[in-house]
Amino acid sequence: MDASRPGVMRSRPSPSRWLVHSARSLLVVRDHPDSRPAPQDHEFLGISKTGVAREGKDTSEGLQQKLVDLAAGEPEACLAVLGLITIHQEYFLLVVIEAEQIELDDQRAFRVQKAQAIPFAGETSSGEARDALAGVLTLLEDHFYFSHDFDITRRLQRRVTVQASQLHHHVLSAADPRFVWNSGLCTSLLGQGIGERWFTPVMQGAWGRAAFWSSGRSGPLDSCCVFSARGPAPL
Repeated sequence: MDASRPGVMRSRPSPSRWLVHSARSLLVVRDHPDSRPAPQDHEFLGISKTGVAREGKDTSEGLQQKLVDLAAGEPEACLAVLGLITIHQEYFLLVVIEAEQIELDDQRAFRVQKAQAIPFAGETSSGEARDALAGVLTLLEDHFYFSHDFDITRRLQRRVTVQASQLHHHVLSAADPRFVWNSGLCTSLLGQGIGERWFTPVMQGAWGRAAFWSSGRSGPLDSCCVFSARGPAPL
């Protein structure tokens, strides 16, 4: 894709969407204050060391006090939460912290530039876990894309027209499961009744104006994307 051609593509840094706080007993995800109008009550997602998760809501002051009580450190700003990855019985929250925003006509997607695996505070990862994580994080820098505004897993003719606010809450179920790389990282959390809005499907492939052919497909994908139907291998 040639971002220099007039009228084809524009790119710029992308805004953060979430804040992740790491404590010894809990990982807490909440909306980044720049991502949406400040609500009276703040929603948050808490994930324990055992993988048990729950959603909650509190006032700004109440949530801040919870974070103080947990002795949570400074938050990590991120653009997308990909799910909970378990490596050698150690839990990490996989997130995107840097991405390039790409615009094609009136559509907007992001190319992952850097991902991070957030551990629980005070945890020292084993060498095996660090090596495995390094491979996952390197892989995510190899042509992975996501969008908060539309479903990039489907060709234009089959793309469901929904409001951005609706897609925000149902982005995983709206996506084609064959091309969602991180679906397995969200399964255990969604199975506990956690809402989809916290997670963003990420796909590997290419996204641009040209027609592409996808492995296992019988026709080109018109002005959208081609993705590999694969996900993270069990570790």
